[in-house]
Amino acid sequence: MTDPDEAAEPMPDDWILDAVRRRMDRAAERVDPRPLFGRITRTVHPAPAVPAGRAWPRWLGPTLTMATAVGLVLLGGWFFEPAHGHAGPRELLAAVQEVHRLPIDRCYLVECRRSPNAPDPFPNAPLLQTSRLWTRGDRFFLVPGDGRIGRAWGRDENGNLWIAPTPRAGVRVESREIPAALATTLDMHTLRVDQVLGDVLQHFDLTEVEAADEGLSGSETVRAVPRRGAFTFLRWATLEVDRETKVLRRLVIARGPFGKAPSITTYTLVETRALETARYSLEGHLREPFEVYTRQHQPERWLGELRKMYGPMADRWFGPK
Repeated sequence: MTDPDEAAEPMPDDWILDAVRRRMDRAAERVDPRPLFGRITRTVHPAPAVPAGRAWPRWLGPTLTMATAVGLVLLGGWFFEPAHGHAGPRELLAAVQEVHRLPIDRCYLVECRRSPNAPDPFPNAPLLQTSRLWTRGDRFFLVPGDGRIGRAWGRDENGNLWIAPTPRAGVRVESREIPAALATTLDMHTLRVDQVLGDVLQHFDLTEVEAADEGLSGSETVRAVPRRGAFTFLRWATLEVDRETKVLRRLVIARGPFGKAPSITTYTLVETRALETARYSLEGHLREPFEVYTRQHQPERWLGELRKMYGPMADRWFGPK
């Protein structure tokens, strides 16, 4: 029989609860509860007097405390709403950034319409390409959008880039070997939401678009254009955010040099569910027996696969120094 005094085994979803708890703690630190407490105490009738010689049950105090805490959580959207009511686009995107820092798995359908006359780090890709992108914080992986088995690639928890052209062979590029230009492009192409929103909040002017014009049902839409003199390869971006959960439902970005037709990439949220962590690693997309090519192991085959991905830029980025 299990000893009731023994510590219970952690539940599989404890990490999600811990992440949510930490975020709520940070939000609570920014709120002064005294005005709210004053309003509550002025509207509550005095408690009835307890007859002499009689005490409240010992369990009643903790129970009322727990009920109050649950009420604050359930009504948190009202209590933590800014005093002026509706949040502006900058405050909205800051809240989205916080939500997407939580380690939750989300899948986006990605449609990329590449401009034929704009430089692109993926020159061998078709002008119109669809894929499915899974993200969790700073890691991601992409697979073909039509459900077929094919080239998968992504970035693991250590920042390493990996490519799995077949289930029996893979390529790994250490994070220190990724050039800055490619790292920036990966953040945008693969929707590292934290980085994308950081760039938008720092370098872009934001305006809110009426939901009736462009927004999805139950969403708020923000249009972002770079400020004059901002150093960014984005031309503009449209972000559609779920009004209740602050999750990014859809992102449309235009990138490329001014004066030329931009490349348009659209990300649409299609699924949220828990994945095995191994899916974000190269080995999670390979079957035994397999071989992993690196700069140290099979360097010629390693560079050959990178050329298939990045064309002539592969030699510049990863060729012999």
